[in-house]
Amino acid sequence: MMPTGLGLRIDTVICEGDRCAVQAESNTTAMNGKKYNNRYHFDIRFEGDKIAEVREYCDTNHAREVFSASRRRGDRRHARARNRVLNLRQPKRIVIGMEAGPA
Repeated sequence: MMPTGLGLRIDTVICEGDRCAVQAESNTTAMNGKKYNNRYHFDIRFEGDKIAEVREYCDTNHAREVFSASRRRGDRRHARARNRVLNLRQPKRIVIGMEAGPA
């Protein structure tokens, strides 16, 4: 979908207790040649030094406009944040700036 990667830039990270809030922005070009520049909010919950849960919020309308093969005429739906929840059965170790290995 994105031949040069997502180009994700981390803007703000706020952590307190077992939670971190991360604001980020992507900047790339999709394989169809359209510019993909989305904003994200990640709500991350930890159990010790491992990620237990991640919620991602982004502009799904922008993603649909970029990646959809066709767009219905007159479609005026407003951009909505989508809540995706990733519950990890086996928490993973997090290593900033590197790929994490097995827990």
